[in-house]
Amino acid sequence: GIPSGMQSYREGNVVTVRWNAPTSGAAVGDYVLTVSGSAQLTLPISGREISSPVPRGTYRFTVAARNSCGMGPVFPAQSVTVP
Repeated sequence: GIPSGMQSYREGNVVTVRWNAPTSGAAVGDYVLTVSGSAQLTLPISGREISSPVPRGTYRFTVAARNSCGMGPVFPAQSVTVP
């Protein structure tokens, strides 16, 4: 299933992204957080929240649940700008 309730926001230069587990589908093994924009990376993550200080720029985030069957649907992208 698709993760639900994704939120991305900043406090100063610290960006936080959090989400809830899917409400349907098989058990989640981990999540795949993809960052694009001012940084490009894909992170496998076992939790449902990550925070980090970042330099100025605009960051775009998506997240999907993954298990032994593969990766599920991606939550629609959200953007955060750090001025």
